[in-house]
Amino acid sequence: MVKKEENEKPTLQAVVVADHFNKQFAPLLSGDSVWSGVQLANSALINYTLEWLSRTEVVGVIVVVSQSHYAQVNSLLRDWSWRFTSWTVIQCQNCMSLGDALREVDSRALISGDFLLVQAGTICSDSLQPQIDAHRARRKKNKDNVMTLIYSEVGEEDNATRQVIGLEAQTHKLVIYHKAADCTKLDIDKAYFHSETQIRRDIRDSGIAICSPQICPQFGSNPDFEQRDDVVREILANEEVLCQNVHVEILAPAVFAWTIKDFETYLAANRFILQRWSFPLVPDGLSISSVTRCVCRKGKVYVPVENHQAAAIDRDAIIQSNVILGSKCEVKSKASIKNSAVGDNCVIDCNTTIDNCIIGRNVTIDSGCVLQHSIIADNVKIGPGCTIAPRCVLGAKVSLPADTLLQPGAIICATKPPADEEDFTSIPFI
Repeated sequence: MVKKEENEKPTLQAVVVADHFNKQFAPLLSGDSVWSGVQLANSALINYTLEWLSRTEVVGVIVVVSQSHYAQVNSLLRDWSWRFTSWTVIQCQNCMSLGDALREVDSRALISGDFLLVQAGTICSDSLQPQIDAHRARRKKNKDNVMTLIYSEVGEEDNATRQVIGLEAQTHKLVIYHKAADCTKLDIDKAYFHSETQIRRDIRDSGIAICSPQICPQFGSNPDFEQRDDVVREILANEEVLCQNVHVEILAPAVFAWTIKDFETYLAANRFILQRWSFPLVPDGLSISSVTRCVCRKGKVYVPVENHQAAAIDRDAIIQSNVILGSKCEVKSKASIKNSAVGDNCVIDCNTTIDNCIIGRNVTIDSGCVLQHSIIADNVKIGPGCTIAPRCVLGAKVSLPADTLLQPGAIICATKPPADEEDFTSIPFI
């Protein structure tokens, strides 16, 4: 038997959950659509996640997907397996939560060491090497240090994604985990005032956790656990019984890290990528052959490189900053687009204005329309003179009649939602 070298660096795995379990995204996932394939700056979400992981020291990737989406995800992943030393795609039957996915991983005993836990739609511009090294150093001193949560700093104006936590100033051990909607109020035990507890309310959860092998069995032995937060709260509440600790690492301001949790963070991720805050994870930086090659022009306008796929843009069309156009798009006279992604085979007719939107593939938007801060899925037709106010979502195959006015926050689907989905309106596809 070959003796393992004492200084040999341990391998790092990644568990990527390919589905999203927020029911808010149901309008985007009708039919055969899968969360991992939802477009972000004109590429599948999971491409950005795997591109980031390929730039870290991760050598083995375990992708967990619900059985009903296995075929679609396998197709998306065909160009990625060679980028990692080991590659496993797991079908999880009746997968309804992240907890179900990790219980499946635990039942197959696939975790051999520390691993990164993320969902498709989580990206980072950094290799996280200092944070990984810090996690390992803590583990070397004490095996009870089982998880490290990664956070980013946020500005004073960013309240939507802000979170409040308390940690020991010297060790970065997590002692308070506050998830209330109002981050200006905090109920904590009096004992924390007598210790060196640092309260941070200027941070955002990146969606990244560095986990030890003990984390998966936590889900396996607790069938009610659905989210990562359930394990974090269990460890904090029963620290003396479980003898486990959670620590926190906060990224430098220059490091971009983001996870998509809802429509607002989805739009923000699209905008940040187009603005290149996520460099090198940008549309012209993805390194797999299945992604349409594009070039970044002045003003951060991304267009396809190949002539047969190039967008047809009228001379007096107004393409402003932070825009990506898919292959075979048509942008007609005096149409104006900024801060938006427009998918493949789309037609944007004359005098239409699009600002801060995500437009799917095979979408037709007739003349004189106005779209702001909204999401349009694939195969949608919008009639002339329509106005789509901020925070609207049009599901796949929706057809809007001429001069439709959608109020802010409207969500329209072409098919009737399931009985337990009452958060959005349904209209027939015309």
